[in-house]
Amino acid sequence: MIAVDTNILIYAHRKDNPFQEKARNWLEKIIQTEDSCGIPYHCIIEFHDVRIAALCLENGVSVLYSADRDFTRFPRLKVINPLIE
Repeated sequence: MIAVDTNILIYAHRKDNPFQEKARNWLEKIIQTEDSCGIPYHCIIEFHDVRIAALCLENGVSVLYSADRDFTRFPRLKVINPLIE
């Protein structure tokens, strides 16, 4: 069993990150060798977002501060990017 820190998932997902290609290639390789189901990295990232949103909503969080626009898929969770005005 392995664990991958969120920053590796972010690097693999963000096209503007200079480590995107390297992180994506590494993550795909790890997933293929460690997971017999062969789950693609983008599914893991989606699952991670769903998990964060569910945890927020379950614990009464109504506003999430994030620079990740993907959270706008969850209409019950208001997303505010504190890095833009």
